Amino acid sequence: MKRRKNKNINVPVMADERGFTLLETILALSIVTVIVGVLLMAMRLGISSWEKGGYYVEVTGMKRSLVEMLNRDLSSIYPYMADSESGGSDEKEFVFMGKPDSILFVTSSRTSVTIIPWGGLRWVHYGVDEGGFVIREKTVPSESMLDEEGGERFEMEPGVSAVDFSYFGEDGWVESWNMTDTQRLPGAVKARFSFTDDRETQSMIIPVALMQPTYNGGLAEQGRL
Repeated sequence: MKRRKNKNINVPVMADERGFTLLETILALSIVTVIVGVLLMAMRLGISSWEKGGYYVEVTGMKRSLVEMLNRDLSSIYPYMADSESGGSDEKEFVFMGKPDSILFVTSSRTSVTIIPWGGLRWVHYGVDEGGFVIREKTVPSESMLDEEGGERFEMEPGVSAVDFSYFGEDGWVESWNMTDTQRLPGAVKARFSFTDDRETQSMIIPVALMQPTYNGGLAEQGRL
């Protein structure tokens, strides 16, 4: 180690003292950039996985609640007969109206939204309006049993933009079902839901308890699909 002489003090000077070169600085910055990029990518993947997990939890929960509700009502369906709206009081029609975008029937089941007293039958109508997927119900018997309008309205899934129903019979799946013509219930009901947001279309198949009318006005259960 050399010493630089001064009048008042001797200052030690390193013979090989020097700073970082430009190349070393660039390499250090490049390494830091790569590390930061990897960390940001890992964070982005974590956030994406969390969002996707939340999405699937939401969709699964929604689908489960809809399946449980439809299954509860359809498995307890009752082939109720009401006065025909097109004929006299002697003409009867089954209260089951299966359309591509709605379904109407009578059931003995209970739900968390029902207004019907325990032990009573429920007239229910499933469909989509400006409030999403909704259910409407009436007490049985009531006026206009074959009319799709009226009843107490409950919003079940506001995010549904459309629903497509189809019905399983001897000829396979059909878009509509008139029980007065077929004299039997469909074996199953398929529901396909579309949503207002980016959620994928969801489909479900619900078996129907095949309670068929007999000639003496009673009921005979033929089993399930």
